[in-house]
Amino acid sequence: MLTILVALFAAVATAFIEPQHECRNRGEGCALDCSPESKKGLQHECWAYLNMTGYIKDWVAENGTEAGIQDVGFAQAYLSWSGKNGRTCNIVASNTCDAPETDNAAYQNEQQFYTLWNIFSVQQFYAQYSTALSRSQPLASTKLGQIVDHVAPPAEHTVGYSEWFNMLMMGVVWAGLAVVPITFGGAGAVVEAQLIGPLIVNGVWTVSRTPPFTDIRAKYTQTAETRFQTLANIDGDLADMVSTYLKQVSDEVKAIQNNVECFIALCGPGGFSARVTLDLNEQSLALYKSLELFTLAEALTASGVIIAKSTGINPMQVAKDTGEIKCPGFGPAGNCYNWWYDKDNGNTYAFHDTHKLDRDFTDLINWIWDQKLVDNMADIFANEACAGKKIDMTLEANTTPKTICAMNTKNCEYAYKPGDQPDWLHPNHKQFTNCDNDRDYLADCAWFGQQVVLPLSYLGPYLQHDSYCRVRG
Repeated sequence: MLTILVALFAAVATAFIEPQHECRNRGEGCALDCSPESKKGLQHECWAYLNMTGYIKDWVAENGTEAGIQDVGFAQAYLSWSGKNGRTCNIVASNTCDAPETDNAAYQNEQQFYTLWNIFSVQQFYAQYSTALSRSQPLASTKLGQIVDHVAPPAEHTVGYSEWFNMLMMGVVWAGLAVVPITFGGAGAVVEAQLIGPLIVNGVWTVSRTPPFTDIRAKYTQTAETRFQTLANIDGDLADMVSTYLKQVSDEVKAIQNNVECFIALCGPGGFSARVTLDLNEQSLALYKSLELFTLAEALTASGVIIAKSTGINPMQVAKDTGEIKCPGFGPAGNCYNWWYDKDNGNTYAFHDTHKLDRDFTDLINWIWDQKLVDNMADIFANEACAGKKIDMTLEANTTPKTICAMNTKNCEYAYKPGDQPDWLHPNHKQFTNCDNDRDYLADCAWFGQQVVLPLSYLGPYLQHDSYCRVRG
């Protein structure tokens, strides 16, 4: 799905849509029907097709002052100019901003209808987003607490409050990609959602670089940077964090609806020109997915846990060849006990405690899968592109859940290769290709004998009968 979304980002960004006035000037039939009564419904292409950016800027120049834009902001001024004085669309609230009617006779032109629709659509999206965050916060708090309990990091470990806060803000990416077009059904809804989601996210990216929206976000971020959050208390403190974030969302919506440049930046890609909604029942908890993965990564890192990668090795084959591990098959999560095998890249991954080399993470892996923290365990283990990466919380164009890099636990590749034979006289003391050795790696198990210490995650050539132990004696 993520691959499809990335491709769609590129396709949407480069697609050319001829403005309506050009085809009409040639006296030819136009490709799109953007009228309120169009049988095809609302269409995201209509923003570019109707040259909405030009229309709105012209309206501000010609009518903005008289409509009171300096006093009430763009959205409310345009609503009043259009005879919609009873609507309030620059606040995050329910039942204050109704959808415009789909009646051709009610509007001077199609641009007026799409301007009103975008004003409504923006307010609806953020109102639903805020409701979803509030509604699912208690369940999210419980989930975060369970993650910490299962990993059991040091109780005193703290994380900068801004990192938690900024990761919470990434929920808007999940929200953008979770929109559901309600004028389509079946496969058509899926295809349309795959198009509209990236458009909404790209609009959010664009407005995040447009003043005064940028000033609001900077103010909240600077305040957050002065605080620290204890990892062990994240479940109890999430409610306060969400409350603060919702105040930020409210301020941002005012900036978007009041400032015409912010409004155009958000709506320009076309995502808010469609008839979409958030499925609150299905998607509420998804808004916290980045925060869940970030919490897991922080808990693992605080515990000294990395991801150990055995390139090109299948644990079932190791079990068959050596008899030193048990791997009868792969469970629903794709793991056999402590080892998770990626059938797509042929590599095996395992959680690896650098302080306790015999620690078994089978229960944690199965719990992660049972709790549906991810739909594919590759998002946990095959994280090479994000491993050890300092998370840059600046929203980028074409951001997807995968590129957020919430799961940034260090990923260390074992330095062995398939087919290697052990050289006991000259052992390979380099444990990983890209990380430092564990303190006890290949250390003597006791002051006498020929056994060396091998971590539970190890699947290399030294894994031979009576040649190793898991813990130094």
